[in-house]
Amino acid sequence: MWLILLILVPIIGFGYILWHVWNILPFATPWKWVVVALAVACVVIFFTNFIFKLDNKPMPVAIALYEIGDSTLFIGLYVAMLFLLLDIGRLVRLVPKSFLYNSWAGTLTVFCVITALFVYGYIHYNNKVRVPITVETHHKLQKPLKVVMISDVHAGYHNRKAELERWIELINLEHADLVLVAGDIID
Repeated sequence: MWLILLILVPIIGFGYILWHVWNILPFATPWKWVVVALAVACVVIFFTNFIFKLDNKPMPVAIALYEIGDSTLFIGLYVAMLFLLLDIGRLVRLVPKSFLYNSWAGTLTVFCVITALFVYGYIHYNNKVRVPITVETHHKLQKPLKVVMISDVHAGYHNRKAELERWIELINLEHADLVLVAGDIID
């Protein structure tokens, strides 16, 4: 049952996105088919990464398939939320219907908003920051402890050896008494 839901929910979500993309694009029908076909290919790559696994593929192919598949999921999630917000705006008469149908303004707005969100996210992803936190305890310590924690490493197809080495360098510069690794260590 859970497997069916796990497959069905993204398919419904991508169907919702593709319906909106078809309606909003101000292109002739053949060009709409090209855009939809590319989007469907990305969704198929996402699902086939799970079905056929990436481990038996050459590394450059596995990396490309992983990046395309996972990016499709995340971009799709944000596009779905944006279209849902636009649909709600249309229901309460804040967004005109013409904005969502054969609309250059709608197409460019959706494209620019999604691009801006992901550029912003990518910049912040690449600029990891040190966040100092002081934790008070009632227990008596012989000396203050310096603890470093890192999470969501996702070592594998996305974050490869060089990225992991960069993070290890940053952690070592802290001269911590204890290093905690939390959360998703590998893809």
